[in-house]
Amino acid sequence: MPKNNIAIKTKDVRLQCEAHAKPIPIVKWYKNGSLLLSDGRITTSKTEGEITKSVLHISDAKLADGGEYKCVFENSQGLSSSSGIVIIHGKSKF
Repeated sequence: MPKNNIAIKTKDVRLQCEAHAKPIPIVKWYKNGSLLLSDGRITTSKTEGEITKSVLHISDAKLADGGEYKCVFENSQGLSSSSGIVIIHGKSKF
């Protein structure tokens, strides 16, 4: 998870992370150290089971969406996190 990603402005960005954890953890996403909240363009989803998966989806990516993203899983046993860098490029001019 989130490994480094490169996207073109106005395209969608999708980051995924997963954890093998019991009890089922809560998941929080951060951008540059600040907690991310869903706002219509930025949404998260979570699938629970033997493996808990979370997906962060950014629609219509903007240059300002670039940065370090971190996924944090937390339960009564502790926490686990993974991070990656998202780079947004402007439209190509051919």
